[in-house]
Amino acid sequence: MADFLRTDDVAEADRFAQWRHWISSTFVPLECAQVSREPFRGEVASWALGEMLVSRVGADPHLASRTRRMIAMRDTPYYKVGLLTKGSCRLTQEGREALLRPGDLAIHARQDAVEEFDDR
Repeated sequence: MADFLRTDDVAEADRFAQWRHWISSTFVPLECAQVSREPFRGEVASWALGEMLVSRVGADPHLASRTRRMIAMRDTPYYKVGLLTKGSCRLTQEGREALLRPGDLAIHARQDAVEEFDDR
């Protein structure tokens, strides 16, 4: 069974708050911040395949990060595999930084990481 979450289905004033909630409950606890004053739009489609979650995320530019406190909230080991198909993503983790473009693949384990998404 698939879950489809779209900010277009939420009142404009509540969209980013709802996005933060969806992202944290779909994946892992995350801090999210808007990087634009424009109305935010995003969507997440996810499918559970056994113990694996497969998701497709499309969103306006935003910042997502995990603090050590957030990692402790859900200390379950996991790996995240991301394939960028559109826009760009700047991934920062433990002092290292990578700028991802369409076609780039990133794999990282449960850690504190900051991701800046620009899905234009």
